[in-house]
Order: sequence, then C-alpha cells, then structure tokens
Amino acid sequence: MFLAGNSHAEIVGTALARWMPVVNGGIGGTSARGYAAQLDALVFGARAGTAVLFVGTNDILRRADPLSEATRSGFEAAAVRILDWLCAHADRVLVAAVPPLGPEAAAIRDPAAVDTYTAALRSLCEQRGRRFSCRFFDPFAGLRNGEPGLTTQAAPPDGVHLRDYDSVAAELAALMTVR
Repeated sequence: MFLAGNSHAEIVGTALARWMPVVNGGIGGTSARGYAAQLDALVFGARAGTAVLFVGTNDILRRADPLSEATRSGFEAAAVRILDWLCAHADRVLVAAVPPLGPEAAAIRDPAAVDTYTAALRSLCEQRGRRFSCRFFDPFAGLRNGEPGLTTQAAPPDGVHLRDYDSVAAELAALMTVR
C-alpha cells in the first residue's frame, strides 16, 4: 500500500504498518499543490496494489480564502494531477475525505471548507470511477460530531491531528478485504 498526501497519511502509515506493508509517501504540512509538485520526483520499481490519498487539510487555510473560486479550482487541479498519477501507478486508489477540525484549528483553517473540499474529492474520484478503480471513503465519518467541518476528537493543541489514528488504520485495513 502506498500512502500519499499530508501528515494524516504520514501518521496513519505508522499505525497501518502493524497490519500490512506500507510505503509512506505522506509529507507533513503539504498542500495538494505542494504534493502535486513532488510527483515527478517519486520513482517506483513496482506498481502499488493500493494507493490512498489524504489531502485538503493544508488547503483550507483561511489566509488562502479556501472558498474562493480561484483557490478551490487550484485545489481541484492539483488533486486531478495527483489522482491521475496515482491511477497510473496503482491498481486501486482510495481517496479519503478531508477530516474535520478541532475548534482550536478554526482560527487558521476554515471548517466551512471541509465539506466543500471533501465534495470536490468525492466528485473527482467518481469521475474516474471503475475505469481507474478509484473509490472515495470517509474514515473520519464517526468523528464528525460538531458543527459542520468540526470535531471534538482532534488532539489539542493544534486541532488538526486526531487522537486516534488506529481507528483510521483499522478502517483502511478492512477496506483491503473489499473489492
């Protein structure tokens, strides 16, 4: 399994490695644009069975006006580039929803953008559909227990990272048995 994207990929990889072999391509702090810019540097000797993408958290910074057309369309263009690359290098691609934020993160990141960016990722994955074996999933659904885009399950002090990545890893491991 190849994990791609931001720090959520990076962190869940540690938990997931207890169940299966993982190549962790997560880059903490990276945006979709930043990750897309790194793709040409990634070289694989073998095709991945499954690739999992985690992006969006670092794309919804308030200073970037994440709900503006320009920022949102830039995110989508970068996500398309990443998805196309992953589809070319893996038999199956799983695309994770953008995780909800803790209230501590709301001053820097826009919780209202969580659902918007999640919907964009879902749509981009559905456009690739069965032809590229792209599947959207929300390993954070059980954490969406606050106002839209928010959770009480984020780990202070940043409100971005979760208290429990083991449950996300367990859900991913379970998805490996579903075709």
